[in-house]
Amino acid sequence: MFQISDELLDKHLLDKARRSHRIMIWCAIFIYPAFGLLDYLLVENWKIFLLVRFTGVLLLILLLIYDSYAKLKPVTLAHFSTQLVINSLMWMLSQIDSTQTFSIYAINSCTGYIASALFIFWRPINSVVLLVLNLSCFSILITLFSPLSWGEVLANGSFLLFTMGLMSQFYIYYRGKVVLSDFKVQQELNRLNSELWNKNYQIEKQSSEISKKNIDLVRLNSLKDRLFIIISHDLRAPLQSLKGVLELINKSASISPDEFKFLTRGIKVKVDVTYNLMENLLYWTRSQMTGFSVKPTTIHLHEIVNDCILLLESVAEKKRIKTLNDISTDHLIRSDLDMVRLVIRNLLMNAIKFSFDEAKVIVKSKLENNEIIISIIDSGIGMSKDESINLFTKKQKISKNGTYNEEGTGLGLMLCKEFIEMNNGRIWVVSEPGRGSEFNFALTAFQSLDNPVPFKSLVKEDA
Repeated sequence: MFQISDELLDKHLLDKARRSHRIMIWCAIFIYPAFGLLDYLLVENWKIFLLVRFTGVLLLILLLIYDSYAKLKPVTLAHFSTQLVINSLMWMLSQIDSTQTFSIYAINSCTGYIASALFIFWRPINSVVLLVLNLSCFSILITLFSPLSWGEVLANGSFLLFTMGLMSQFYIYYRGKVVLSDFKVQQELNRLNSELWNKNYQIEKQSSEISKKNIDLVRLNSLKDRLFIIISHDLRAPLQSLKGVLELINKSASISPDEFKFLTRGIKVKVDVTYNLMENLLYWTRSQMTGFSVKPTTIHLHEIVNDCILLLESVAEKKRIKTLNDISTDHLIRSDLDMVRLVIRNLLMNAIKFSFDEAKVIVKSKLENNEIIISIIDSGIGMSKDESINLFTKKQKISKNGTYNEEGTGLGLMLCKEFIEMNNGRIWVVSEPGRGSEFNFALTAFQSLDNPVPFKSLVKEDA
């Protein structure tokens, strides 16, 4: 059986006793004066009896009020209220001169004593004290005031009082055992419920962790499948093309400078496309596996766009596409440089991919509501409304081919959306089939240049 400390047991018993004591006192306040009818019918000096009863009620009410502030000990509250009621009954017994009336009031006193025993005393020692005090008070009052002889007293009420007192002792002892047993059982149930709750919590926690791991496994498995598709399809094709060009150069006995320049230009285009694909693939894989932390710096948008245009110059030249930088030199933002650079490069690559020969791609900006909106505009093949909705989501598994049948993975636009949102921005597209597309993203404008970050061109570094 669960072991209970004496301190915890005492606290429980005292709290339970305290509640019972107050209930008993309220019962006495209402029931005790009701016996005034008995006084009126049986005794001549019923007014004095009734005065004693109402004086007792007033004292009980004052006791409850005082206890609400002073928080008396339960035993003190019990003894004071009980002695107040029972001793007043003992006084009434000592004032009665009729043996028949004495017997009726003896029963009344037994009722009061039993009520006190039932409501108050959870420990036998308290009941013993009550019994001794009541017998002492009874003996003194009868000896001093009663007109009846001790023989008449013993014959007409004392035996009844003694019997009730003795029976109360046995009952109190039994009830104390029951209260203790109930308390121990309740504590054991509380402990078992607590253990059961903890075990259920641990099971739910483990189940949640397993579910989370299953979700991660499904996501990683999907990532693996996507990587295999990209590597086997989109990365393999440009590498095979490069391999074919290199074999052609290797097998040719003599290549004119113009032919070599043409072939190397084609190789550079393939390398640029493959490099862009590899960088997107690495960024995307890293974002799926470990995530990114944003490192904001002051960004000169005009210079960033210039740098990206130079990086994609060979790809644009293949279609004789002119890329125009119409970004205001005054427009600055405070965002992650690498993320913004990748977004602009991917959107430019996308615009070139879906543009026709000798077209124009324009990059412009405007300040609106403390945001700088960057727009990449092409006059290419455009897209339908349904394609626009799924353009930045994983539902767009593989992007459609460009005007030169260029293939793609759809990773670039997914990364654009993720990176723009990580920098507290937003991205959207406006497009119609056959009329081109306008990709827009907005980032918070930056007004101060107290500590500008030097711009480093990737083109110059590569050179």
